[in-house]
Amino acid sequence: MIALSRSPGRSAGGTGTRMRVVVGLGNPGTRYELTRHNLGFMVVDQVAARVFGAPSRSPGQSPLRTRLCSGLLSHSRSGWRKEGQALLCSGRVELPASGESTDLLLVKPLTFMNASGEAVGPLVNALGIELANLLVVCDDLDLPCGQLRLRPRGSAGGHRGLASVIAAVGEGFPRLRVGIDRPPEGVDVIDYVLGEPDEKEWECLAAAVDQAAEAVLVWLEEGIAAAMSRFNTRRSRGRETAPPDCSTGDVTKAQ
Repeated sequence: MIALSRSPGRSAGGTGTRMRVVVGLGNPGTRYELTRHNLGFMVVDQVAARVFGAPSRSPGQSPLRTRLCSGLLSHSRSGWRKEGQALLCSGRVELPASGESTDLLLVKPLTFMNASGEAVGPLVNALGIELANLLVVCDDLDLPCGQLRLRPRGSAGGHRGLASVIAAVGEGFPRLRVGIDRPPEGVDVIDYVLGEPDEKEWECLAAAVDQAAEAVLVWLEEGIAAAMSRFNTRRSRGRETAPPDCSTGDVTKAQ
């Protein structure tokens, strides 16, 4: 789908290209890297693995936890660079469908979820990118497990990470939400989103991460309308009836 022309370590940018920025929301540090609330980080790690050639294995070859620890997360430590309040991974990508190229910048804020805008705002301002070329990926408690929802703009919908980004740059950027459903009765929402999925949920999460990464690539190459048409499917609520897909929710301060 997408070909790569990249100089490792070089910042995204350049003349004659249309820069795209994909931000995954999550919390920094090993304490949080495998929690439900770090879905956004997991998705951009998967995009980096696909586009920038980081080693990874397909979901069917091993449980997602093993795959993330040995593949995507090892890439997140070795293939990213820290600039300001974020981890960045960038390069030039060729888009065969249009015959064009674009500079792609992947971003993982290091400010913790609820302050994501403190990292995203300065970056957007410094790069001077149009908000239509900024895609933010996050979890969503109010969608059934594994359901994707792409929108070209909108409100935070109760997601504190999105609210922080909106406060910094405005509402006019696309966002990709991946549903995890609500926690079981009696389980605190914060404990749920900051907890690690069980083995069954890892299988659900593996499919969601892969599908969300594919949605990002379709957005990159074909645009928001094509990605919405392909990935905004409805699913019945509940873990038993949803296909193997999952993600994280929002709220909290480590959050």
